[in-house]
Amino acid sequence: MASYEKRGKSIRAVVSVMDHGKRRKVSKTFSGKRPKKEAEDWALHMEVDKADNRQIIASQVLFSDYFKRWYETYKTNNIRNSTLYNYGTCYNLIVKYYRGLKLSNLSHTVLQKGLDEYAKGDKKKRSKSTVTFLMKHMQASLNDALIDGYVDKDFWSRLKANGARYKHHNYLSATEFEKLQSYLYDHWQDSPYHLAVLVGLETGMRIGEILMISKDEVFPEFNTIFVKKSYSPSDPSDERTKNAASRRKIKIPERLSSILKVSIKNKKERLFPMAAPTLGEHEKKIMDNLGIKEITFHGLRHSHVSYLLYKGLSLEYVAKRVGHVDTTTTQKVYAHLLKEQEEKEDEKTMELLGLSPNVPKESDKARYNKG
Repeated sequence: MASYEKRGKSIRAVVSVMDHGKRRKVSKTFSGKRPKKEAEDWALHMEVDKADNRQIIASQVLFSDYFKRWYETYKTNNIRNSTLYNYGTCYNLIVKYYRGLKLSNLSHTVLQKGLDEYAKGDKKKRSKSTVTFLMKHMQASLNDALIDGYVDKDFWSRLKANGARYKHHNYLSATEFEKLQSYLYDHWQDSPYHLAVLVGLETGMRIGEILMISKDEVFPEFNTIFVKKSYSPSDPSDERTKNAASRRKIKIPERLSSILKVSIKNKKERLFPMAAPTLGEHEKKIMDNLGIKEITFHGLRHSHVSYLLYKGLSLEYVAKRVGHVDTTTTQKVYAHLLKEQEEKEDEKTMELLGLSPNVPKESDKARYNKG
């Protein structure tokens, strides 16, 4: 393990490395703007065993330390600060549930045990999706570690997220969707919040994307909204979308285009200069007044997707429309809806096949059985 010596404003790092099969100590002094971080980064790269053209991280490097350097190196400049916060959360969990675990001591049993401990929760079992969140981030970092030669065996592909299965119906049924849709089109002038909810229902946009729509990103003549920015409550100065796929053009109904054409005339910049919590509260009031089950504002996005899938639109189109990187994300999030759709398609198939003149009817079966 590396050791550090502070010398005034400088820091000297000392590491033990392998050199032609023999272990020796190497040191270097850093005095830049961030000497400690520079020293730590250098130490991590130096603690390698160059054998068979592979880099194997020294046995003293902790899994938590590797994970932290991994996301700081590969994720920091490519994702929003709000998403980066999630990686920091995972790091803290790895420190807690894999305390003292070194890369050299990785095993499927140890990794699975940590996930299972996390799944137990403090007061009640954590959901399967919550455990999966941590597991996927761990696997992503270790996959890169394997590719880069920092570990020489895969211990994590067979990990399982054994959390509880809680049913969250955060989406509207087709009937509820159409009821809300009809109401909002008839009452969009009642409040700017009504119009924001309507846009969410008809586009599947995230609440941060809706809050950042400006008048020059709405093209009523082409029935299109161009999503370029998104609001992040954890970092209001960061207007980047969640990912590259989130920058997209969304086709909207002509009726909505006509409404937006009227509403943007008196707008200077943003169409909906409002706070996210306040918008969420108004959305819930609308649901309550209509006697529709309460869902979150993000549930409008889920409802949009489920409604389009229910109506038979392709998974590929829906994924692109809502800004998913690929259909894998859509399949994971909406697996229950896709299963329901599959069952409906099975019923239709059996019904169609049953109408074939070559399929014996029930009255014919009895005659066949007697014969």
